[in-house]
Amino acid sequence: MRIIGGEASGRRLSSLSGTDTRPTGDRVREALFNIWQGRIAGARFLDAYAGTGAMGLEALSRGAQKALFVEPHAGALRTLKRNVELVGVKERAEIWGQTAEAVLPQLVESGQRFDVIFCDPPWRHGVSAAVRAQLPRLVDNGGLVVVESRQSDSIVVIDGLEQRWTRRYGDTRVTAYGLPLEEEEPS
Repeated sequence: MRIIGGEASGRRLSSLSGTDTRPTGDRVREALFNIWQGRIAGARFLDAYAGTGAMGLEALSRGAQKALFVEPHAGALRTLKRNVELVGVKERAEIWGQTAEAVLPQLVESGQRFDVIFCDPPWRHGVSAAVRAQLPRLVDNGGLVVVESRQSDSIVVIDGLEQRWTRRYGDTRVTAYGLPLEEEEPS
């Protein structure tokens, strides 16, 4: 696994042995960052199920202002911290060693908003109702919530957000959501 683009392009990331985490593959990551091309520079990026941090680190490498990583698994958390050091973006990375269910309400309470929120939960669990309830309150006007899932799973419904697009990459499906256009406030 490596950083694909930006200032840290080509830098190898540490990975986690075992099957507890399933990093987003290079092909899917590259496709998403091509889609997000004009959206990442200066963005606030939330990697809600960070694992080894590949998505948030890719965003930081490509110019994101900040990436907040949420990862409760002790082994993945150690690997994530190591990867932040390897990429050299510690000053723009914020790591929370708790579940998304615990962290997202705290982020809402503190008034934080994000331009891109990436959710790649363990496929056997999916995005919980508790997390889905917080997402509309965390995405900024014009921002995207992007959910990675198995192609064979039902498309996630997130009350308060509208589906913008969906893409398929082998067995992986990626679906993007945003605030309803009529509810977005003028910038």
